[in-house]
Amino acid sequence: MTNNRNSTERLGDGYSQAFIQKIQDAIDFVELVNRYTTLKKRGKQYLGLCPFHSENTPSFSVDPSRGLYHCFGCGKGGNIFSFLMEKESISFPEAVEQLAKEAGIPLPRRRDSSFRGDFLDELYKANEFACMVFQGYLDKPLGEKVFAYFDQRGLNRDTIKAFSVGYAPPRWDSLSNAVSRDKMAIEPFLKVGLLRKKDMGGFYDAFRGRIIFPIIGTGKRVLGFAGREFDDLKSEVKYVNSPESPVYQKSRIIYGIWLTREYIRQKETVILVEGYTDLMALWQANIRNVAASCGTAFTEHQASFLHRYANQAITLFDGDEAGINATMRTIPILLDAGFDVKCSILPAGEDPASYIQNKGTDEIHQLLEQAPSWFDMLFSKISEKINPDTPENKIKIAETISEYLAHISDPLKLRVYIHKLASMLIIPDNLIIDKVNNMKRRTRNTSNIKDISRTEDHGKFKFTPQQRTELEFCAILLHDNNYLKNIDKKQYFDIFIDYPGIFDNLVVIYEKTGKVGFNDLCSSLQDTEIRGFIAESLFKFKDMGVKNHFEGLLAKLMESRVKRSIQKLSNQLRECEQKQDKEKAEKLTLELMNLYKQRKEITDGRGE
Repeated sequence: MTNNRNSTERLGDGYSQAFIQKIQDAIDFVELVNRYTTLKKRGKQYLGLCPFHSENTPSFSVDPSRGLYHCFGCGKGGNIFSFLMEKESISFPEAVEQLAKEAGIPLPRRRDSSFRGDFLDELYKANEFACMVFQGYLDKPLGEKVFAYFDQRGLNRDTIKAFSVGYAPPRWDSLSNAVSRDKMAIEPFLKVGLLRKKDMGGFYDAFRGRIIFPIIGTGKRVLGFAGREFDDLKSEVKYVNSPESPVYQKSRIIYGIWLTREYIRQKETVILVEGYTDLMALWQANIRNVAASCGTAFTEHQASFLHRYANQAITLFDGDEAGINATMRTIPILLDAGFDVKCSILPAGEDPASYIQNKGTDEIHQLLEQAPSWFDMLFSKISEKINPDTPENKIKIAETISEYLAHISDPLKLRVYIHKLASMLIIPDNLIIDKVNNMKRRTRNTSNIKDISRTEDHGKFKFTPQQRTELEFCAILLHDNNYLKNIDKKQYFDIFIDYPGIFDNLVVIYEKTGKVGFNDLCSSLQDTEIRGFIAESLFKFKDMGVKNHFEGLLAKLMESRVKRSIQKLSNQLRECEQKQDKEKAEKLTLELMNLYKQRKEITDGRGE
């Protein structure tokens, strides 16, 4: 865990704490969490299977009276806003907006142009305005050639409209003129990459002569665009995408998810495709549990997000060499996320859209139903190139497949695959086990698979002892504000090495309002691990006396500060002795003796 002195941001990201609290009071936390898992009441708390990781024994707790949740398995923790942010992969302002809308609470008016909530809203509005303009061209004569193109690909108008597809004419000023006509601010359009500045002044359109695919998030707001070349404009690239912006991070966004998420959740299976039209073709064929990356290689974040809704993933990429290579790259990412993975292989030269058009919907349904496991597909592909009958080739195959096996964290599932591979190669299981363990040591998944009975390690809370002490100390202050009444902020501040910002933030809130709780601090904690650790500490503190614990933590922090001072003065003393500066050396020696005395008093007080 690295130092994180700037682990807090402005309280509420611009929203007042009173407004945040109003939303928290209006939303039923238990009902919200029950949308993702099933909670059962245990005393004053609720317990259920964690919605953030796979488990068989419930370790996920919700305390509605304090607005807290925490998983004692994976370490996730926070409040109602962080829960929604984690589950839906949205920002804090988006979580506030969504819950405020659900509670029927109007958002506050903008206070100034620097207010982040309004700033983001302006970016969304720019995208949504452009989306409306692009869609409008489909209703004009210009749009008929776009419909003709999609008709050739087997996609009807209802499907095109369902995905809000649009068109940017081959002109430099189609969108910029619309922006000027409606007297909209230019800056948001520049920020999201819809308009660009001319060298000689003025602005021009970034998307020209292209079919436009809007990228829409789970909150049903337009995040960005992908433009496919269409008109006879000279272009080096087939697709142009919106640049990265505060509302659009390509590697974190999944195309189609705003329409397909519930179908994925219902079937607990996601079908992964590469292209926008591939997803649309499957949707039209009534295969709706589909997702696609946004013009980039599939990422760990996208896999983690999808695993919240599905346990099984089926890849359905193009049947050419590039598509097969993309499948091979995607398998480890899906295994890392915990998916059961299958791979449908299309005939050479086919993509999902063309396959449906050429073979029909029944054939694509059958292809998906008969999809082999990633293991069987991989072994088959390797065996086509390498004869598995010779000892040398057995080693090559074992090494190749072991690289994939090293991405499986479930010990039982891993052992089954190891035994299967060993049986197919007619070699002992232990040879594969050793090979996989070597692979694991070279990756982040360092668990040893020989002991398959051990509990899965989620590697939660990788803090140093100093960091744990600082965070637990802050948690006690949140748990019982009485310890803040007579606190000397200046005296306490320098006992923090890693998280002075958290301590300072909670003291500031307490000084302003006379109280501070986890919910007051939670929205300013960007690090999910810190949030989880503090939440877990608060759950532990609820049923225990913390006076002795508080004094023990304070003593540890004070002792740590004294040790740092001793180390600093010792270094200075060595320098003085080397320079033969006796006067300064004597002064430093006296200061060191005093510090050692302070350290002894602290350790004696702790009973050491």
